[in-house]
Amino acid sequence: MESTKNTSYVINELTLRKLVGSLAFLLPVVVAIGAPILSDFSGLQNSISDYYYTIMRNYFIGTLCAVAVVLFSYKGYERQDDRAGDIAALLALLVAFFPTTPDHLDAVCKTTLCKAEFFGVVHLTAAALLFLVLAFFSLKLFTKSNKSDEELMEAKYKAKRNRNRIYKICGWVMIGCMIALIPFFAIKSLHEIRADYKIVFWLEFAMLWAFGISWLTKGEIIFRDEDK
Repeated sequence: MESTKNTSYVINELTLRKLVGSLAFLLPVVVAIGAPILSDFSGLQNSISDYYYTIMRNYFIGTLCAVAVVLFSYKGYERQDDRAGDIAALLALLVAFFPTTPDHLDAVCKTTLCKAEFFGVVHLTAAALLFLVLAFFSLKLFTKSNKSDEELMEAKYKAKRNRNRIYKICGWVMIGCMIALIPFFAIKSLHEIRADYKIVFWLEFAMLWAFGISWLTKGEIIFRDEDK
């Protein structure tokens, strides 16, 4: 929604959005590059969450905690923005502190729901809900405006219309990637393909970049309003 608040508030909110966007944008790149540079690991992990079990663990957890703090601090323009930010912050913390299930479990975990599997269920559920909330930000909250549809068609609001297009693309990319992941978890015959081609990693990469681009755009790093 277009802001009518004072300049200091706008600058603060824009900074928070840029910070969230930058953290999300950098996460998959840094863990993928950092692991082979800082250790003897080569290649990609099956998912970005699997970097929890590499030397990049602290960066992975630290980034998610930083995102959670910024999301919790984010107020937006309405109470709905504040609540969505708080929910997303809690989910980001769950993703950080409940690691994904490792690829190789102890024999005891083959027959019972061990702690690692329980943590993995919490992690997967929290991650899915987190991206749904972030898609909600992009599709519903970021596209709001206190201007009518007719007013938004005026030339002076071209930047806002362009930003809205980006928000919608990013939101649907996140939802589309989540839907695309379902068969690779649900169909056993696709599990090997999922691992061989790092399907989860690349779809998570796309979701994080969509998340990052959406928030960087909301921070008006591109298509900035002319009157600001």
